[in-house]
Amino acid sequence: MTKYFILGYIFFISWNGVFAINEWLRVPVYFLLPALFFALFFSVRSGRFVISSFRIEDLLILLFLLIYYLSALVNMNPSGFNYVLAYFFVFFAQYLMIKFILFSFTTPRQFYAINTAAIIFICVFLVTNQALLFFDVIDLQNSLPRLSKDATATYNTAYNSFVRGYAFSTEPGVVAFYLNILGPIALWYFWNKTGFSITVKTVIILMTIFGWLLTFSAAGAAFLVIGYLLATFLLNFRLININFRVNKKVITRISFFSIFFVVIFFYQGTQVFLKPMVAKLTLTDNLKTTSHRIERIEEGFKLALDKPLLGYGPRYFTSAGESSTLNWYLMLLVESGWVSFFMMIAFLISVLFRMLKSSLPNRFPYLVGFFAGSLHLGVISTFYHPFLWLLIAMFYVDEIKSNSLKS
Repeated sequence: MTKYFILGYIFFISWNGVFAINEWLRVPVYFLLPALFFALFFSVRSGRFVISSFRIEDLLILLFLLIYYLSALVNMNPSGFNYVLAYFFVFFAQYLMIKFILFSFTTPRQFYAINTAAIIFICVFLVTNQALLFFDVIDLQNSLPRLSKDATATYNTAYNSFVRGYAFSTEPGVVAFYLNILGPIALWYFWNKTGFSITVKTVIILMTIFGWLLTFSAAGAAFLVIGYLLATFLLNFRLININFRVNKKVITRISFFSIFFVVIFFYQGTQVFLKPMVAKLTLTDNLKTTSHRIERIEEGFKLALDKPLLGYGPRYFTSAGESSTLNWYLMLLVESGWVSFFMMIAFLISVLFRMLKSSLPNRFPYLVGFFAGSLHLGVISTFYHPFLWLLIAMFYVDEIKSNSLKS
């Protein structure tokens, strides 16, 4: 029972914008809450609580939460209670408990398979919806009961206007965030661990890539590329080894991206098509918006330096009637201080070293997703989307179970 609920949670984890009762009760939660209940019930009944899924760095998450709540007590404000609950729900329930449930009730093959099915399904939906819109048949995205506003954001080029891909999420950027983090590991599994023919695999992967492109997310594109390059360099650090032989793997990957970007930026049709995205990445699309973002970042650093120990408390910007910094790390600095911030950074760094030292055959797609997600949090404040924390939990469970099989 627990297994099916947790696998359902993984499949529906990006469905945060449709079929929701309210801001808290969204589709993934419909599966997560029963999974938590049954996991605790069976653990208590058996008198066994498996702690093998946890590692020493998980203490950093507990310390992070402790300091965050201490800041909340010291800096009480009316709008902060939601974030107190949200941080507990995300980092305790959707990371620590998810890791325990995945370890105790599933196998890596099961959660990889369901994650792969979810990624492909989302991208097929995005492609199908765009095709139906092109032929003026139906807008599937807006046919669904959505939590808040309609899925109406567009990507406007010199040639045409395209409805951006929301799928089942609240924003196109959230879909890109999800696909960047959990997509690489899904495509790795689909290509290496399924029995489909090369032709079928190629078609499905191309459709998945096309679905990702239909989000038209500038940040998503930038961070996926950066994540890919960082993972490539860190796993193949030397371009030329001690015997002066070229590292062909690194050269091949860099050459692929170099050719790709030369074509994109110098082919006129592609250049015009991507102009809005390039303008956004270079902060030239809207000078007023860019100026406001920079002002908020400067204000955030000033606040963090003025009150470094425990910060200003959860959801400080809302309580002060101001807009956030649109940077979760900076928001964390302002709300709970430097100690809490360094606990989180230390945790992420420890995860990175675990991935780099891992002997798992899929550590490269794990690193790509990890970098893409971690960097993306630098331009958004929606930490409560649990995609990155699920990726980390999946990695740890696979790593621990693989090591136990070897010993």
